[in-house]
Amino acid sequence: MVRRFAVPLLPACGLANAATVVGWLPLLNLLLALRIDRLAPDMRIALLAISAVVGGIAASVANILFGWLSDVLLARGIARRAVIAAGLVAVTLAYALLTAATTPLGIVAGVVAVQVSFNAVLAPFLALLADEVPEADRGKLGGLLSLGQPIAAAILALMVSLPAISEAARLLLLPVLIALGMLPFLLRGSDPLPPEPRPAPVEAAASRRALALAIAARLLVQAAGSVLGLYLFYYLESVSGPIPQAELAARVGTLLTIGYVIPVPIALLLGHLSDRIQQRRLFLVAAGLVAALGMTVMAAAGDWRTAIAAFYVYTAGSAIFLALHIGFSFRLLPDPAWRGRDLGLYNLSNTIPAVIGPILTWWLATPQNFSPLLIALAALTAAGGLLSLAMRPPPCQG
Repeated sequence: MVRRFAVPLLPACGLANAATVVGWLPLLNLLLALRIDRLAPDMRIALLAISAVVGGIAASVANILFGWLSDVLLARGIARRAVIAAGLVAVTLAYALLTAATTPLGIVAGVVAVQVSFNAVLAPFLALLADEVPEADRGKLGGLLSLGQPIAAAILALMVSLPAISEAARLLLLPVLIALGMLPFLLRGSDPLPPEPRPAPVEAAASRRALALAIAARLLVQAAGSVLGLYLFYYLESVSGPIPQAELAARVGTLLTIGYVIPVPIALLLGHLSDRIQQRRLFLVAAGLVAALGMTVMAAAGDWRTAIAAFYVYTAGSAIFLALHIGFSFRLLPDPAWRGRDLGLYNLSNTIPAVIGPILTWWLATPQNFSPLLIALAALTAAGGLLSLAMRPPPCQG
C-alpha cells in the first residue's frame, strides 16, 4: 500500500504505543481504584482484585483471538490497520459502559469490556511493529516505546489535578486520546518488510523454545509491575500517614509522571546502543536487577520520601527492561505468517500477571502492610532479569 501521509515510521510507532498505554495505565493505576473507592469502599481491595483477575483473563483470550484474526484477515487481503480501527470504535463503547456502571457487577462488566476491546487494538498493532520495523531499528523502537508510560502518566496527573473534570469525563476522555494517538500510525499506510521465508522445522522449534523463555522472563517482571500499578494508591496511602484522598491522588499522579519520565532518556540511549552492539540480553539482566532493588527498598520504606525514591529506581529498571524486551522478542517469532497469533501468546506475559498479581496481593498484603508482597515481587523481578540470559535466538536469526 502506498503511504497516504509521509509520517516517519518510528515516531508514529512511539506515539501509537503511547496511545495503547493510555488505554490501560490511567484506568488500572488510579481511576478504577478511585471509582471503586467511591461506589464500594468497604470491599475496595476485593473488588479491585476481582476486576483485575476477570479483566486479565478476558484480555489474555482477546489478545490471542484478535492477533490470530489479524493474521487470517491479512492473508485474505484485509490490513491489520482495519482491525485496529474497528477496535477503536469498540473501545469507545466499552468506556461508555464502564462510565455508566453503578454497581460492583457493572464495574466488573465494564472492565471486561474495556479489556476485550482494547486488545482488539493492541494485538494487531504489535503484529504491525514486527511486520514493519527492521531488526536494525528495534532497539531504538524499544526506547521510543518507553515514552508510553510517561505520556499516559502525565495525562493521568493532569486529569486528577483539575477538579473541574468529573469522574465520568475522565473515563470518556481516554478513548478519544487513544484514537488521536493512533491516528498518524493508521493514516501513514503500511510499509511492510520484505517477505521472510518460512523457517525449517528445527529452526522454528528453537525459536519457540526461546520465545517461551522470553514470555516467562517478561511474565515475572510484569507480575511485579501489575500489582504495584494496581495497588500503588493503597501502598502510598499506607506510608504517607493521614492525608486527604484528593491530595493523595494528585501526589500519585505527579509521582507516576516523574517516575515514568526518568527512564526515557536512558531507554533511548540503551536502545540505540543495543542496536549497535547487538547484546540486548545483558541490558535486560541489568535492568531487571535494578528494578528488583527498587522494590526491595520500597518494602522497607517507612516514610513517603524513601518510598518515592525507591519507586523511581524500580520504574527506571522495569521500564527499560520492558521496552527493550519486546524488540528482542520479535527476533524469536517462529513463523512470519502467524505473528499476530504468536504475539498474542507473548502478550500472556502482560495479562497473566494481571490475574496472579491480585491473588498474591490478597494473600500477602493488608491495607496497612505491603512489605511481604513487595519482597516476593522483588524476587520474581530479579528472576525474570536473570532468565533473560537463556533467551538465545536460533543461529539463523543472528
